[in-house]
Amino acid sequence: MDDAKPQRSARAAAVVFVCLAAGVWFAMRAERGGQHGDAVTPPAREVATAPDPGELAAPEVAPRAPTDREVAPVPDAPPEVVEEPQDEVAPLPDPVERGECALFLQLFDAETREPVRSNVQLWRLDAPGNEGWTRGDQLQATLDVGDGGRWFRELPAGRYRARCEGEHRAAEDPPEFVVECPTTSHHLDLSLPRERDVTVRLFTADGDPVRRAEFRLERRGAHTRSADRPSWVTRREPTNGALSSVFGMGGGWSGRMRGGWRALEADATGRFLVGACAEGTRTSTPTYVLEMRAGDFAPVYHDFDGDAETMDLVSVLIDPAPVQASVLAPDGRTCAELADGLRVTAGAVGATDDPRADRERVVFEASRRWKDDYQDLEFEFRVTDLPLPTRHLESKAAPTPR
Repeated sequence: MDDAKPQRSARAAAVVFVCLAAGVWFAMRAERGGQHGDAVTPPAREVATAPDPGELAAPEVAPRAPTDREVAPVPDAPPEVVEEPQDEVAPLPDPVERGECALFLQLFDAETREPVRSNVQLWRLDAPGNEGWTRGDQLQATLDVGDGGRWFRELPAGRYRARCEGEHRAAEDPPEFVVECPTTSHHLDLSLPRERDVTVRLFTADGDPVRRAEFRLERRGAHTRSADRPSWVTRREPTNGALSSVFGMGGGWSGRMRGGWRALEADATGRFLVGACAEGTRTSTPTYVLEMRAGDFAPVYHDFDGDAETMDLVSVLIDPAPVQASVLAPDGRTCAELADGLRVTAGAVGATDDPRADRERVVFEASRRWKDDYQDLEFEFRVTDLPLPTRHLESKAAPTPR
């Protein structure tokens, strides 16, 4: 313990000596550097004072040319002026004028002279204008006229014309007549729709007549529509610039009447009397489908309506086997050898005085749309295309894995 104290004292003295020597060395070096230029003491920095804001002037900046992006393109034409949509103007009411006259109207079949019934539109011709409408023909009343006739009352005296919705669609309307006070009696002779016989002549692809076959005639429904504006009407126009309303609409289908299969034989002219179809009225046209079949021949389908130009038809029965054999799968099998083959059907055409030309106009359809490994296939042909060229089914693309 006593020997350690002298050692610590000696070490402390050595440290003090080293510090004093270093201080002397740095002082001497600084003095020599000032004399020989090794170290230069930087001059004191002058602190600038902020100028008076009133003395500031805007710096002069040289003009810079704009880049392509900054140059606005010059329009080729002045911008289009978009007009604000105007509110639609509604037409003003167009009430009918009332009078002191009465009309008793009766309807008759022009062919049989039997009384008939129909819904009747009574139009007043050259009716005067009013605050909202110009002068012109005006629908005065619409009533159901029974086979015993009907009164139209509170009519102004003048010229009238009627449209009967029960008439044949293509019939001309009865001529105009005059209503006088106090009463007028008038009758109309109407051209009514008739039933027409449907006849068919069937041939083989070689032109041989077919004497026995089965038929089914079905009424599918009717194409209904509201009565349209007669073509002879002088239109009344709204005086406030409004659009006049559309008179009559259509496009509905209704009803269905199924028929059964009937085995028939052709008459001496080679025709099959299949049944009868009704013509259309001004507000409804019945629609039909006719099916025919015989033995192993491809079936026949024909869609038509009661206003068809002709009900005398021609069709051709063909053997579907050669058609099936003309379509091959990728492995060489024909459609007849596949689980699901081709569906082959024939249509029908209106008959003319040239049976051969009629047969050549008949269109056949072959289609294959099944949920299997092959793409859908559909094509048409005529007897003049037989024998058919070979067609190939295409495989469906493999589904992409998710």
